Formats: sequence, structure tokens, C-alpha cells
Amino acid sequence: MTASDTVFDLGSREFMADIPGGYARMRDGAPLVRIAFPGVDYTTWMATRYDVVRDVLNDPRFLRDATRVPGLEGAGILDQLVEAFGITDEYKRYMRGLLSTDGDDHARLRKLVSRAFTVRRVNGLRPRIRAIAEQALDALEGREEFDVLWDYGFPVSGNVICELVGIEESERPQWRAWMHAIAEGAPERYNDSFMLMVDAVLRTIADRRALTARGEAPDDLLTALIHARDEDGGRLSEDELVAMVLIIVQGGHHTTAHFVANSVLALQQNPDQLSVLREDRGLMPRAVHELLRLHGPAPMAGAAHAKEDGGGHGERIPQGDAEGCALAGANRA
Repeated sequence: MTASDTVFDLGSREFMADIPGGYARMRDGAPLVRIAFPGVDYTTWMATRYDVVRDVLNDPRFLRDATRVPGLEGAGILDQLVEAFGITDEYKRYMRGLLSTDGDDHARLRKLVSRAFTVRRVNGLRPRIRAIAEQALDALEGREEFDVLWDYGFPVSGNVICELVGIEESERPQWRAWMHAIAEGAPERYNDSFMLMVDAVLRTIADRRALTARGEAPDDLLTALIHARDEDGGRLSEDELVAMVLIIVQGGHHTTAHFVANSVLALQQNPDQLSVLREDRGLMPRAVHELLRLHGPAPMAGAAHAKEDGGGHGERIPQGDAEGCALAGANRA
């Protein structure tokens, strides 16, 4: 048996107990390894090293939209994951969007959301982001101990992403509860929380359209996305609009919070680097990039299917097989 014949079970107790170590073992084993994905019955591969991950992410022969893979029968890997989460048929359409499209569709959605993330809008948020961060720090003053992730990371990331999108402050505690339930991955809680989030987005969009009609809509990302849907040639469908809001809120909540906690831990474990950073705050931008490389919150990405037989890096990937990319391994290759 070769190194690439070993199957790494991403749902096993051993892997979950040491996720960084698991990705390191993948990378050390082979550039492409077989993995078992909970809820997925496809033959699935994982690119483990930088050059392989780069090639796969830029290879147009790998498609996230399984319906475009010739001869592929049954649900694709992303659809199987949705099924495993227990999402009801009525709400599955809101799971499709930027992360499950390819080619022109992906470029269209990415361009629309990029236009909504204008430099002016992001810079305009800086005072609020600073105020949110300072408020979270003030809440910790005088405490002998606290949890960086739960007591600082989540309050900051959750409030900032909701502020950016346009979710009212009074609604944010409920949104945080939904996002935590979804992050647990338990199907019985995932489906209920996801449905409630979709319904909340639909209500918020309706309210925002009413404000727009009266000329009272705030200048936030949701208003910009609704404009792209209603007035900018209809290049964003209603389902895509809802899915985009969900992707942005969910993606900006847990990832940022975990990155903050990961970074604090990394600097505590490397006091010499922390000392250097404290002495020269001008190094902060470079430090953030390096911390993202070494301790980023997203361990993998790019689940897609091969639309034709292919290969490289010592393996042949048959048409229809699924492949993901181990960012946690590649960033340390």
C-alpha cells in the first residue's frame, strides 16, 4: 500500500482531536491523499501541498457545480453535505451561491459582491469597528480570566459583520445563537437554525426595500446587494441575494473570531515574536498575513468534481471523483 492509498477519515475521533496534526500527516504522506468525508459517498481526494493546492484551485477541470460534470449520477459532494445537514427541500436553494458556482456564474456573483465591498464603505466602518473592539475589551476589564474566543472574538466578529451587512443591533444576539447552532453541525439543530436565518433575511430584505422606496435606506452592504438585484439589470436572482447574505454573515462570524483566538495563542506560545511586534507596531500588517498563513481559521476549501479524467503529482483522478484542498497543510508546505 502506498502513502496515497491511506484513507484519512475527517470525521474520526483521532482526526478531530488533533486537526493541525491530521493535516500535517496528510501533507507528509503524499501530495494527493484519499479522505473519508462524513455524509459523502464519493471517492474523495485531498490536495495536501502548496503546489498541488495551487494547481487544483486554478484548474478549470474541477467544478463545484456537479450538474455540469458529464456522466455524474446522483447528488454531488456539496449537495450530499447539504443532505447530511438535514436541510429541507424548500430551503436547499438558499445553500447554492458563490461557493457552488463556476466560470461565468462565479465571476458574476463575485463581481457583484466585490462592488458592494467598496473601499469607501469599508473605510467608513473603521470607527464603528474600533468602537466595537473597545467595547468588547471594556467588558473584560477587571476579570482575572476570560475566554478569548467566546468573550472577545465572537462579540467583535459577530457585531462587525452584522454592522457591515445591515442587521439591526437588537437582532444580533439571535443571529449569533443561530450561527453557533449551525457551526455545531448537528442536523437536528442545523436545519432549524438555517430555516430561521433564511426567514430573517427575507424579512430584512422586505423591510429594506420599503425603506429604499421612501429614500431612507442606510448605505450598507444589504442595500447595495438589493440594488444589484432590483435596479442593476437583475444580475442577481432573489435566491442568490438571500444566499449571498447568509454566506457573508456566516463566513465572517466564526472565521474571524477563530483567527483572533488562534493568533493570540500563537503569539503567547512565541513570546519572542510577540515582543518584536510590541516594539514595532508597523510590523502588524505583515504579522497578520503571516498569522493567517500559519493559523488561518479555514483548514480546507475547494470541494469540487473532476469533469474529465486527469492526473498529476503521481495520481490519476477519474472523472466524477471529488477533490478538496488542505489549506492547513499547504500553507505550511
